[in-house]
Amino acid sequence: MRVLNLPKLIPVLAFSLPALVLAFAVGCAKKPFAVEVPRGFTGYVHIFCGARVGFPSQPVRVNSLGGAEAESCPGSDAKVSVFRDGRAVAATAVIWERAGDGTPAALSFNVY
Repeated sequence: MRVLNLPKLIPVLAFSLPALVLAFAVGCAKKPFAVEVPRGFTGYVHIFCGARVGFPSQPVRVNSLGGAEAESCPGSDAKVSVFRDGRAVAATAVIWERAGDGTPAALSFNVY
């Protein structure tokens, strides 16, 4: 029966734990910004960002004119996932607008 050598195992764990935490954080950062457009909608979408920084708790719902207000927007540019009629559709010309201090202000894109 083999016995673990704890004095040698502890430094290995100490060096690998930060790498695992970093990998997990990077994976979480790839969360998409979810947007739902009305049935049959095509055209320009403009979403104003709320005062908080972060991902909204629910997908942002766009009105029939292409406008919406999100409770919050991410602090860095995120992938945008758009859904129409329960299916994913492509968003083109995605532009994240930011204030001078980097705070998210708005998001615009086209849906075809």
